Amino acid sequence: MEFTYKAIKDEVINTVVGLLTEREYKLLLTGKMKGIAAFWEEEAVAVMLYRTMEEDVLSLEKLFVAVEHRRQGIGTMMVRQLCGFARSEGNILMASFGLGVGEINAAPFFLSLKEFYIKKDEGFEALLSAEEVTALHERFGKKDAKPQLYFEQTKSMQSQFVKHLEENYPLIAWSLENEQNVYRKDLCCCIADQNGIQAVCLVKGTEEIELSFLYGKPEKGVLAAKALMDMASLVSAEKAASMRMVLVNEASVKILQQMSGKYEVTKQMYTAYYFGG
Repeated sequence: MEFTYKAIKDEVINTVVGLLTEREYKLLLTGKMKGIAAFWEEEAVAVMLYRTMEEDVLSLEKLFVAVEHRRQGIGTMMVRQLCGFARSEGNILMASFGLGVGEINAAPFFLSLKEFYIKKDEGFEALLSAEEVTALHERFGKKDAKPQLYFEQTKSMQSQFVKHLEENYPLIAWSLENEQNVYRKDLCCCIADQNGIQAVCLVKGTEEIELSFLYGKPEKGVLAAKALMDMASLVSAEKAASMRMVLVNEASVKILQQMSGKYEVTKQMYTAYYFGG
């Protein structure tokens, strides 16, 4: 018997719930994310989730195949179905992924698909120990200054900042608009003045803390560093464990390199593009 593939709609979603996180389930229910599921007989064995970032850009968010059904071409088949949809609608399809340092020749999934153009991004994924987070605060933080929190700023100020991000960081802009529940509202720091939000340090996670975005408007790198230090002071106060960081632009990478020499680079970030050709 062959595998069957179905769009994840109302009549299918409850059959794949065991392969989804609570967040993914809610996004599918509200239509903010779409997906395809693979079935073996009546059992869901794989899911692929994607969303529309802009009018003609699709972002592949998740591809998961149950362990016992891997290496049977299921993931490749689902991605190629999505490529076919992108081609028929004139869309660009993109997917971000990370490779361990030195693994570029390991031919992971997207590198094995000839349909995709692979671009090495400026950023990387790194691990910063709890001790180094505390040390950052002790070296650079101002203990008498109360951090400004991003989600305590006015809605109009947040919306203005999101619009500023949309051109260069559409994934982050979309997330700030639609997925506020994934951010640590008590740790997301910013630098704001009468002209709006000038720099921001965004943090995700509950059990694991993840620095997901560090940004300062052009010529505002110093303020981005201050937002990072404000966040470090809050993390230090709650004696958190190590912090995972996904640094997506060259400026944020340079800030970390200048302020801390004690971090472990675990992955180089890449983006795979399918241009519908």
